[in-house]
Amino acid sequence: MAEEDVNIAGDIAQGIGAGLVGLPQGITETGAAIIDLAVGTNFRPEVTGFFESGKDYLGLTPETAAGQTVEGITTFATAFIPVAGWMGRASSVANKIAVAPAGSAFTRTATKFGNSSAGKALLAAPTSNFSRRARLAASTSLAGGAAEMIVAPDGTGTLADAFTILPEELRTVDESGLLGRDAAAQTLSNKFKIGVEASVVGLAAEGVLPAVGLATRGISMVPGMPAVAGGISNGFEFIGRQIDEKVFKGGLSRYFTPSGGVNQQLYEEFTAVKGISQQEARLAEELLTGFDNAARKVVKKQGIFARTKPGVQKAYDDLLSFLEGDKDALTDYGTEVVNLGTKMRGQVDRLSDMAVQSLRFGIESGDINADLATQAIKEIERNKGAYLRRLYEQAFVLDPAQARALTENPKYRAGVKKYTEMLIRGGMEPEEAAKEATETINETLLRGKQVDPRLSPEAAMELAKRGYDEVVETADRRPLITIAEDLFSQRAKFLNKVPEIRELMGEIRDPRKLFLTTVGDLAKTITANDFYQAVATSYRTSVDDAMPQLDAYIANGFKGPRPLVISGENANEQLLKQAGYVKLGTRRTGEAAKKTIYAGKYGALSGDFVQKELYNALTQPIRSSNIISELLSASLLAKGLSQMGKTVLNPVGQIRNFISGTFMVGANGNIPRHVELDEALKLAYGKVGGQSTEDFDRFHGMIGDLGLRDENLAVEEYKNLLREASGMKTEKLAHSAGSLLSKMPGVQFAQKMYADTDTYWKTVGFIGEHGKYGAAFRAAGINADEISGGVAQGLVNSGLGPQSSALVGRHGFLNVLAGDIVKETMPTYSRVPEIIKGIRRIPVAGNFVAFPAEVIRNSTNILNRGLKDMAFKASDDLVQELGEAGARRLEREIRAIGANRIASYVASAGVVPTAIVKGSLLANKMTQEDLDNIKKFALPYYMAGHQVALIGKPNDKGDFIFADLSYMMPFDFVLAPAREALEVMSQKGELGQGDVQRFAAGAWAAFTSLMEPFAGESLVAERVMDALPVDYFGRGGKTATGATIWDDVNDQGTKLQKSMFHILGGFNPEVTRLFFDIKPGGLVPGRLTRAATGDPDRLGRVLPADQEALSFLTGIRPQQGNVFDSLKFEGFDFTDLRSQAVGSFTRVAKANDSTVEDVLQAYTNANLDAFRAQQQMHQKVLAALDVMESSGVPRNKRRLAVYRALRDAKIGKEEAVYLMRGKFRPVTLSDETFRVVWRETAIQGQDRKISRLPTRQLYRLRREFFGRDLIEEPVEPPSEDRETRTLDLSAAPPAPNAGAQSPGAATPPLAAPAPAPTQIAVTDPALLGGNPIDVLKNLSIAQRTV
Repeated sequence: MAEEDVNIAGDIAQGIGAGLVGLPQGITETGAAIIDLAVGTNFRPEVTGFFESGKDYLGLTPETAAGQTVEGITTFATAFIPVAGWMGRASSVANKIAVAPAGSAFTRTATKFGNSSAGKALLAAPTSNFSRRARLAASTSLAGGAAEMIVAPDGTGTLADAFTILPEELRTVDESGLLGRDAAAQTLSNKFKIGVEASVVGLAAEGVLPAVGLATRGISMVPGMPAVAGGISNGFEFIGRQIDEKVFKGGLSRYFTPSGGVNQQLYEEFTAVKGISQQEARLAEELLTGFDNAARKVVKKQGIFARTKPGVQKAYDDLLSFLEGDKDALTDYGTEVVNLGTKMRGQVDRLSDMAVQSLRFGIESGDINADLATQAIKEIERNKGAYLRRLYEQAFVLDPAQARALTENPKYRAGVKKYTEMLIRGGMEPEEAAKEATETINETLLRGKQVDPRLSPEAAMELAKRGYDEVVETADRRPLITIAEDLFSQRAKFLNKVPEIRELMGEIRDPRKLFLTTVGDLAKTITANDFYQAVATSYRTSVDDAMPQLDAYIANGFKGPRPLVISGENANEQLLKQAGYVKLGTRRTGEAAKKTIYAGKYGALSGDFVQKELYNALTQPIRSSNIISELLSASLLAKGLSQMGKTVLNPVGQIRNFISGTFMVGANGNIPRHVELDEALKLAYGKVGGQSTEDFDRFHGMIGDLGLRDENLAVEEYKNLLREASGMKTEKLAHSAGSLLSKMPGVQFAQKMYADTDTYWKTVGFIGEHGKYGAAFRAAGINADEISGGVAQGLVNSGLGPQSSALVGRHGFLNVLAGDIVKETMPTYSRVPEIIKGIRRIPVAGNFVAFPAEVIRNSTNILNRGLKDMAFKASDDLVQELGEAGARRLEREIRAIGANRIASYVASAGVVPTAIVKGSLLANKMTQEDLDNIKKFALPYYMAGHQVALIGKPNDKGDFIFADLSYMMPFDFVLAPAREALEVMSQKGELGQGDVQRFAAGAWAAFTSLMEPFAGESLVAERVMDALPVDYFGRGGKTATGATIWDDVNDQGTKLQKSMFHILGGFNPEVTRLFFDIKPGGLVPGRLTRAATGDPDRLGRVLPADQEALSFLTGIRPQQGNVFDSLKFEGFDFTDLRSQAVGSFTRVAKANDSTVEDVLQAYTNANLDAFRAQQQMHQKVLAALDVMESSGVPRNKRRLAVYRALRDAKIGKEEAVYLMRGKFRPVTLSDETFRVVWRETAIQGQDRKISRLPTRQLYRLRREFFGRDLIEEPVEPPSEDRETRTLDLSAAPPAPNAGAQSPGAATPPLAAPAPAPTQIAVTDPALLGGNPIDVLKNLSIAQRTV
């Protein structure tokens, strides 16, 4: 088969498959050749024949150069990548810059080699990055060459075979005709040559990155460059601040930044607090899940009875005993279960130690109850190793009737009696003891609500039922981080010895609930208290001290600086509220303060006043329950489910999600050799378990604390949509939907894969940033692992420091710095601005709005971070710490990182995508002009500005294959609007538009493209709008692209059925759409089904199976297009525009109040509109002809095909010919229009301003327009002065047979025969012939004759 007749996409897929088979083939052939050489056998040809037959059987036989090239690359890459990774890991260890712990046996061998004397001698060069890189390049190239020698399949050639300029010694020799040892020797000789050449090529390739690095480094060292970079960065920041403050009054920072206008340092601290708390909760869930899985495996092996529910329950009972201090309770379950139980107990103990430190700090600051806190510290230390929270179901409901019956409950009586006896034994008088016991138990049963012992249980319960609390607050928001005020309460110690009351309260003994609650409450309380305490210490100002600044702020029109936090003591609440402050709860005082450790649910800030921006950051709204909220919740639920089906439950989307990550880390320059991709994979997709190492657990926890885990935009967005649909009457629906989804096979796995992929690339980015800055610090003489004191402060003063002090104390300076940069420059859901979250909550607008918003933020931050690093200058105190030489070395290293970051962004966002597109054109022997021509008419409108790769050029039928690369290239969203603007401007330029019009059209195209994800219809809303009638603001049974859902002739039942099918199709996950799809007419086969059966779609297209396979291998979904079908559809659009032009003239011509001037002006305007429409259509015709010419289709054949496409679009013969020739055919003057005007005047006697149309003037206009060049001539009226010409024509004599008619005249006027423009420019199509080619030729002759 000729190469041009082969499906390129399918051939590439075959090449990938053949390359994967080639790996074991090459290895096996090498082993067989060695055996043949040793014993004289002839195994190698048989091995080759076996594998080649297998490829033939599987259809893995690429025929094109592209497919065969991909086959070779695949085979080589599968061998080289592990080798390169192994050497990179060894080099990192040898040079003491490894970040991630070794997880696999493969990586551990590299670690061992890097620590060995041989590894250090080969790879270590701690004083020079260049020397270290050179050593790694040489060793990797040699190892890669050896790998290529082993895996190269028989028949693999060298570059010397193709290029005579290369050494003849590297050319392979044909071994056909040789047998036994001779054949084996030749095979091994050829493999050796391949290996040598691969080493040389690898060494050259290894030198590319250092060369690029030196080039970018050189840019950063150009004199004056740091000042320029700093000026650009500071200039943009200054302009941004001025626009925000002067124009938007702070609105930009409030709504379009992650911090929401809050002090950045404070925002980072608050984010860190939430991150730590969430990571502790995730760790607890992972440990508990691991225990459940491991315990069930053990129980399953213990016998049939043990498999039942009691068997599993016993395992949990034993876990509870273990967590409460019985170290032998889990011994019978094996090492893995014991390890998991130990880690669970260890997490609680670690948090308990943190709680002790937090309480001690609170005692020193004086913001907590010192007596109770001291008792709590003693209690925690005494119970360490056995502490778990006590939880109660509170078995009775808050009902006065039950409260009356409570005192009659035998358990209640027994509890009161036992506690009374305990108090008497403690020395209390019987009467006093009975009273104390009753009051204490009542208060305990009522959850502390009975603050007045004089109230009866019935009254206290009624208050509790109505939500009574010691601190009464009415607010529409609740805190995001809370303090469990009863966590360390001492009031219920008697419960340990009164089991009757615990039983009455419904004590929970489920270790799962106890463990998760204990961890959650400890983590939240510790982090929240520490945060509130830190804010109070650093930012709180007394009222007296705040007044001068407040006075200036108010006097200046509520502008300028003001205190962040003002103490609530002696505060004027009304004044502070008017000044934009909000009170944080109420500080407990008096008797209430003596009962709890903390001052309130906001800890040290309770009762204080904070700026409204800070209040909004610390709290979240509480939604009211009404019909509008219910509808909103249901809509959000639908929106979340539909978005989930398009992302998480999309197999191709999973691949794209992974591949797009390479562009994210690449844009920051984080794909060097030292990024440990393999280890990052295990850290991201793995989890803490019974067999995970301590190093793994530490690193895993650190990634979570730094906010790099579970921050995937798509997953978190749909999760939040589902979450926001709950909490009200729709909670059951949302819960049911979530429960159903979690039970569906593969859903949880798909969700985890999608989220973990994001974590993986963030981990890769973290390791890369850590390595770059760590190397820079070490080069300057800084111990990168222990940055503190003056050096740390000097780096911060120089603009290079982490933003969260809480995390620095927990994980170290460099780790937090690297994590901060990753969150700045890679998509992170928690950093999505408030306005974007607001759009997400609009059920009818926006799809995946977080992603484009984050791409914009990331792009800005990458460039800004690069510029700031290029402008880095050591502060004076840092120079003192490092010395002059060390400080200058650090400046050079940091500036080089900045230059590399900017260069990497340019490469990732622009150069690499463009190179892929250019490569696809080169492989198909097409040009950029050909692709531009295809974009003009043959691609969907929504691909305007996208990066499109041509996979298969058009054949003689016009079929071609293309792929939209923008789905995998995240930064394309930023650049696509600019490309679309340029495309529009280019097309407008071809149509003769002026510069201002071209720029305006391009700018509008860019703006609409940029805003589409935010302002466009949501997936569900779009389908609802499609199905609704026009009278109900819908599209009347049509999609946005014009596809039919229902027709007007359908009955209401059919319309409703088709509409419901169409809407339900929006909820059909992409994974099921592969097998079947829901269309308005019902179920239809999906892509995979049609590919397997060979059935065509509604357009007659058959999906090749290998083409679909390419989608699952690469994430690139090849799409089929057809030049002539696309031109036909454009023709339909053209006929609509033509009809609109004719209609605009006809309406004016028939109007009774139209004057002669109105009619002539309307005809002129209609022709101008028609000229533009024909001009655009002619450009598309030319583009189609050019594309088919580049594809090698003969001239007559392509012209005939284009003509037929125009005719299929209901374009007449003459009009089609004129469109192909580039000549203008004016709006036809219909005889019917003349008759209507005459009939209304002459027969019906209607009053009109004119009794007949100005026939002669109209035909003169038509003649002037007729035959104008659609390309060269501008879109202007025939006369330079339209108004003057119109007046002149209105005074012209009437045309023959068009004189004034009396009302009673019986003969209507005919169209003017003179001056008969058709005799000048138009030939009767019937006389031109039936063959389109003959028509063109004869028309040309006719025109020349005239």
